[in-house]
Amino acid sequence: MQFDVLFNVSDGVNNLFGAQLIRVDSPVWSMSWELWFSLTLPLAIWCISRIRRTGLAVVATFIAVLVSHWTGYFPLRLCLMFWLGVMVARQFDKIKAVKLSILAELALLVASVGVIELSLVWHPGGVLEALKSTAMNAACLVVVVVAIADGFTRRVLSAAPMVFLGKVSYSLYLTHAIVIGALAALLPRLGIVDPLAIAAVSLPASMLVSVAFWRIIEVPSMNLSRSLASSGPRDAV
Repeated sequence: MQFDVLFNVSDGVNNLFGAQLIRVDSPVWSMSWELWFSLTLPLAIWCISRIRRTGLAVVATFIAVLVSHWTGYFPLRLCLMFWLGVMVARQFDKIKAVKLSILAELALLVASVGVIELSLVWHPGGVLEALKSTAMNAACLVVVVVAIADGFTRRVLSAAPMVFLGKVSYSLYLTHAIVIGALAALLPRLGIVDPLAIAAVSLPASMLVSVAFWRIIEVPSMNLSRSLASSGPRDAV
């Protein structure tokens, strides 16, 4: 399946050649972009570390994102969103030190969520479609920046339950489709056919599986990665 994800990249709707997807496409379609970007991450860090005007670079990147939406060539857009993430990571400490007033934070969040929701229901087509989609991408970036800055959003996300959900979120992302698909096939055979009842069972089941996957697979993998990094060439110098 990973080879399929890696070499049949899509935007979740169409493949690289513009044809509509005819295969089952699980939520992990975005993993193809994570895998490809991981190969270019050293290049991204090298390039972005040499940027002197981050604001100008962000504007230039969003112009390229607009071109991607307008032309329909989605690989450019999906790759550049990762580059924007690297730019944010480079400025993380500066963003973290920014204090936002409650009114400013609320305004930014409401405006950003409004733009994101609007993009799901309004499809004007043409140049307006490209502009709207680019604005939606920018709104997503604003939400991330607001969550990093010093404000109530960061404090809410720093609460213990939210931190725990953040830790298992990637495992949940990887496993929930399998769990939900299995339960959707199994529960009707047990007499449970109501969609709300299936959803009520699927939610805790998905969380339990994600926690187990996080503990058994993800945490040991991260520990192994840190161990390999700490035993690298730096120790030999």
